[in-house]
Amino acid sequence: MREVALGRAVAARKELSLLKRHRGKIDTARLVGRVVDKRFPGTIDSEALLRAEKRWYGRAIRQVGPRAGVTDVLAFFAARNVPQVIFSDYNASYKLESLKLEDRFASIYIGEQMGFVKPHPAVFKRMAADFDIPITGVLHIGDRVDRDDVASRAAGCRCLILGRDFQSFQKLLLQLR
Repeated sequence: MREVALGRAVAARKELSLLKRHRGKIDTARLVGRVVDKRFPGTIDSEALLRAEKRWYGRAIRQVGPRAGVTDVLAFFAARNVPQVIFSDYNASYKLESLKLEDRFASIYIGEQMGFVKPHPAVFKRMAADFDIPITGVLHIGDRVDRDDVASRAAGCRCLILGRDFQSFQKLLLQLR
């Protein structure tokens, strides 16, 4: 509504349509083998997509901020020299910038850019190889059983799911200690 009031209704509609098409591309990949088809009809302009994501999602993420206790969990692992990485199906860089967490991670793995989205296990195997650790040494912390849990377990990783295995990051920190 704000965009309409500011006279940007047409531009907003184009951006929202782009975001919807992109989500559809990833959802299609999940249904057909979890491999992102780079030849997807009407290939999406990645720069325009990133601008739209930053404008629509980045603002909201910045306003909400990180979940309570997340920075404490990150600090817990960092104090123990445990490499921490992000694995997201979608671009995560701008999200981390919006949360002011971009300097907390050793690497960012973006499934859509690598060609595999959750629940495909390939990215987990790549992470373990990149950090030269056994796959059983990887702990994935996620929020979706149907994606995070299925993918990490298929790869042979351990997995904790928010809402199932722990109720808050403060409680997770107590469990980790």
